Amino acid sequence: MIIIESMDLLSEYRGKLLGSSRWHTVEQRLVTAFAEVTDDHQGIHLNATDARAAGFDKPIAHGYLLLSLLPGMAQQVYRVKGVSSKINYGLEHCRFINPVMVGAKVQAQFALHDIRPKPQGILLTVDATLNINQQSKPALVARTLALLIP
Repeated sequence: MIIIESMDLLSEYRGKLLGSSRWHTVEQRLVTAFAEVTDDHQGIHLNATDARAAGFDKPIAHGYLLLSLLPGMAQQVYRVKGVSSKINYGLEHCRFINPVMVGAKVQAQFALHDIRPKPQGILLTVDATLNINQQSKPALVARTLALLIP
């Protein structure tokens, strides 16, 4: 884990890889729970028959489930001291590139793209790549935004 000693030192990390999270197994129970919470019960996520009919070997994880794993994975990789709150500010872009089959392992890499002062604090722009174990193409790439409040 990288610990950045203060928000004033963030510019030293611009354009640099901050690191990678631990591997996380995408289990069916997680996919099913996400389907319940979001009311997205599309069969490709929940049963093998529908997944095979769509061309997948197994059920696949929801794209937004995978995206929602990024904040927790980022907490494994970096922390900025002197921040009282880190608020999700949105995305500049996100692309779902490769489906993640239930049972696959994923890992996120984070690189600091930019920092911009805002009246409330600093807007942190981080590039995230969610990799799939033993796959050449990532599951997703996203440019995430977070407001750091001192």
